[in-house]
Amino acid sequence: MSNKVFFTLLIFSFSFSLIAYSGRNDAQSLLERGKALMEIGKHEEGSRLIQKAADQDLPEAIFWLGYAGAGKGKEVSYYEKAAEKGFPRAFELLFDQILFQAGSDADVIKAHKFAEIARKLNVQFNDSTTKLQIIDRCFEAGSHDIPAEDRPTEEEKKSFKALKASCDFFKEGLGVPRDLIKYRKCLLSYEEDIDNNFLAEIYANGWGVKRNARLALALVCHGSGVTAELYGLVGTLYSTKDQAKLKKDFLFCDHVTSGMGAGVCAAKNADIGKKKREIEFEQLVFKWTETQKRLFADVRKEASRFFSEHAREEMDMSGTSRDQIAINEEEMLQDEFIKSFKAFEEGVFPNDTDFKKADAELNLIYSRLMKQKVLESLTVTKAGIKGTQRKWLKYRDALTEFALAKYPTTRADGWKTWMTKKRVEQLRTLEDWYQ
Repeated sequence: MSNKVFFTLLIFSFSFSLIAYSGRNDAQSLLERGKALMEIGKHEEGSRLIQKAADQDLPEAIFWLGYAGAGKGKEVSYYEKAAEKGFPRAFELLFDQILFQAGSDADVIKAHKFAEIARKLNVQFNDSTTKLQIIDRCFEAGSHDIPAEDRPTEEEKKSFKALKASCDFFKEGLGVPRDLIKYRKCLLSYEEDIDNNFLAEIYANGWGVKRNARLALALVCHGSGVTAELYGLVGTLYSTKDQAKLKKDFLFCDHVTSGMGAGVCAAKNADIGKKKREIEFEQLVFKWTETQKRLFADVRKEASRFFSEHAREEMDMSGTSRDQIAINEEEMLQDEFIKSFKAFEEGVFPNDTDFKKADAELNLIYSRLMKQKVLESLTVTKAGIKGTQRKWLKYRDALTEFALAKYPTTRADGWKTWMTKKRVEQLRTLEDWYQ
C-alpha cells in the first residue's frame, strides 16, 4: 500500500469518527472527537473538546489533558486529579513521575497518599500489587537526609574538589590510600551531581559508618530512574533490613536493568580501570629511557584513538545499551594492550613474520566489507570502517617504531603481522554479523 493511499484511508477513518460523534455533546463523545482531531494534527481544536469533556468531570478526559498536553497546567497535576477520581492509567503514570522514575525529586509522601486512594477505590493498573508494595516500603523508610555528623565540613569539600580525583579512588585505594570515610565525604562534596543509589551502598554495607538499612532504602527510593531497578533495589534492602551485616555487599550495579543504568556503571568501571592501568604503566616504564618513554607515549595515544573509534564505529549500536557496549569494548582493548606489553617485557614476542600473507587476508576482508550494504542497518557504516582503519594504520606504525627501538632483536614484519592478525579478527566479526 502506498503512503498516499494509507494516508487517505487514515483521514477517512478519522473523518468518519468525527461525523459519528458530531451531533453529540456528552463528555465521552467530546473526548473521542478531541482525541481524533489531535491524532490528525489539529491540536488546538482537539484540546478544546478534551477540555469541554474534562469540564463535565470525566476522569479519562482529565487524564488526557495531561497525557496529550491538551491542558494548560503541568501534566502531573492532571494525573493527580484523574487518579483522585479512580482512573487506572492516571495512577500508573503518576507513580512513575513522583517516585519510580523521579530520581532525587521523588515525593514518597504523595506517592503513599495516592496508593491509599488506589486501595480505597480498589483500582487495578499495570503491576499494581508490586508498585503499591514498593511505595509502602519507601514510605516506611522515611527521610533520606544524611546525618549531619556524616557530612563533610566546608573545608573538606574544598579539599576534595581541589584534589580533582574520582571519589571511587578512595573506595578502591587507587593512587590514594583506601579510606571509606573519605569516600563518603567525597561523594557528599558533590551533592549537585551525586547519585543516591551509590550513596545508599555506603549505608547498606556499613562502609565507614554503622549499617543503616533504613537510610539506604530511603536513598534508593530517591534515586530511581527506572521502575524495574527500583523493584530490585528495594526488594533486596527490605529483605535484609534486620541484618547487622550483609553476607554479600549491596551494589547498585548488580540491580541494573536499563541501558541508562548500565552505561553509568560501565563509565564508573572504566574510570577505575583507567586509573589502575595508569598505575601499571608507571611501574612498567619506570626504568625505560626518555626516548623509549616518548615513543611509547605515541603508541598509547594512537592506540587510544583507534580503540575509541573501533568501539563506536564498528560495534552494533542499535540497542539501548550502546554506551555500555562501546565502553566495555574499549576497556577490553585497553586491558589487552597493557597485558601484551607486560608479556613483551618478559621476552614473549610475536613469532609469526609472514606479513605478506596477513596483509593479503586483511585487504581481502576489507574489500568485501566495502561491498556490503546491509552494514548500514547495524549502525556500522563504510565511512566508519574506513575512518577506523586509518587510525589503526597509525597505531600499527607507531607500535612498530617503538618496538624496534625498545626490543632491537625483533623484526618489523613480526610486529606488523601480529597487529594485522588482530585487526583481521575484528573485521571478521563484522562479516559474521551479516552472514
